[in-house]
Amino acid sequence: MKIPIGASEKYADNVRQQLFQIDNNNNVEMSKYLEYSKYLPKLNNERPNKRNPIFKDRFTSLHNLVLVMVLLFLKQPEDVQHSF
Repeated sequence: MKIPIGASEKYADNVRQQLFQIDNNNNVEMSKYLEYSKYLPKLNNERPNKRNPIFKDRFTSLHNLVLVMVLLFLKQPEDVQHSF
């Protein structure tokens, strides 16, 4: 399922916490992608000055890969009151 998100919204914290961005091949927004994406640039070996040829060799030698993103939503008991 593809969810339409505007260019200015897809790097917002609340969006990045709930969705996994895969459309990174956009040269216009590459600087935002490298700055705000925490996982994919490292996995794709795209961080400038941090590229690792050994990582690339090992990663490309994989035959199967499964990536899992887990979100936990903790429900608090109703009798607990917060004071802010």
